[in-house]
Amino acid sequence: MQTSSTKEYNEDDDFEYEFTSEEIKIFDEQREKRLTGESSKYSWQGAKDIITRKKTI
Repeated sequence: MQTSSTKEYNEDDDFEYEFTSEEIKIFDEQREKRLTGESSKYSWQGAKDIITRKKTI
Protein backbone atom coordinates (compact mmCIF):
# COMPACT_ATOMS: atom_id res chain seq x y z
CA MET A 1 0.00 0.00 0.00
CA GLN A 2 2.78 2.43 0.83
CA THR A 3 4.36 1.79 -2.56
CA SER A 4 1.15 2.71 -4.36
CA SER A 5 0.70 5.88 -2.26
CA THR A 6 4.29 6.91 -2.91
CA LYS A 7 3.87 6.28 -6.62
CA GLU A 8 0.63 8.27 -6.73
CA TYR A 9 2.22 11.16 -4.81
CA ASN A 10 5.24 11.29 -7.12
CA GLU A 11 3.41 11.00 -10.44
CA ASP A 12 2.95 14.11 -12.53
CA ASP A 13 -0.30 15.90 -11.87
CA ASP A 14 -1.53 17.35 -15.12
CA PHE A 15 -4.92 18.44 -13.77
CA GLU A 16 -5.60 22.09 -14.45
CA TYR A 17 -8.78 23.77 -13.26
CA GLU A 18 -10.20 26.53 -15.37
CA PHE A 19 -12.59 29.01 -13.82
CA THR A 20 -15.87 29.55 -15.61
CA SER A 21 -16.86 33.02 -16.77
CA GLU A 22 -19.53 33.03 -14.04
CA GLU A 23 -16.93 32.26 -11.34
CA ILE A 24 -14.66 35.02 -12.64
CA LYS A 25 -17.60 37.43 -12.62
CA ILE A 26 -18.32 36.56 -8.96
CA PHE A 27 -14.64 37.00 -8.01
CA ASP A 28 -14.58 40.40 -9.71
CA GLU A 29 -17.78 41.50 -7.95
CA GLN A 30 -16.45 40.39 -4.55
CA ARG A 31 -13.13 42.17 -5.16
CA GLU A 32 -14.90 45.38 -6.13
CA LYS A 33 -17.02 45.26 -2.96
CA ARG A 34 -13.90 44.85 -0.83
CA LEU A 35 -12.12 47.71 -2.58
CA THR A 36 -15.06 50.09 -2.11
CA GLY A 37 -15.58 49.10 1.53
CA GLU A 38 -19.00 47.62 0.81
CA SER A 39 -17.75 44.24 2.04
CA SER A 40 -15.27 43.25 4.72
CA LYS A 41 -12.73 40.52 5.09
CA TYR A 42 -11.75 38.91 8.35
CA SER A 43 -8.77 37.05 9.74
CA TRP A 44 -9.23 33.38 10.59
CA GLN A 45 -9.52 34.29 14.27
CA GLY A 46 -11.96 37.11 13.54
CA ALA A 47 -14.18 34.81 11.48
CA LYS A 48 -14.04 32.13 14.19
CA ASP A 49 -15.03 34.69 16.83
CA ILE A 50 -18.03 35.78 14.76
CA ILE A 51 -19.08 32.19 14.05
CA THR A 52 -18.80 31.18 17.70
CA ARG A 53 -20.61 34.38 18.71
CA LYS A 54 -17.68 35.77 20.71
CA LYS A 55 -17.89 38.88 18.52
CA THR A 56 -20.66 40.50 16.52
CA ILE A 57 -20.36 41.92 13.03
